[in-house]
Amino acid sequence: MTLYDIVNFNRENLNRLNNAGFRMHDLCYIDLVGEYRSMVKSGEKKSFIVAHLADKYRFSERTVWTVIKLFHKNVQS
Repeated sequence: MTLYDIVNFNRENLNRLNNAGFRMHDLCYIDLVGEYRSMVKSGEKKSFIVAHLADKYRFSERTVWTVIKLFHKNVQS
């Protein structure tokens, strides 16, 4: 299978992601956001979570807040 085949097969989903403002580079944040969501669900304070994740993933706290905002943005399908 070639890259063309993969992209062509997933074209509709890729267009939806693009229209929602998603960039391929944002894939590197998926684990961070998943961990953020589970820590929020367990009752941790958001400021603690952001500081912890910034340290763990070696991003600035501002980047973590920006990523969280991006992935929790409502989009139209």
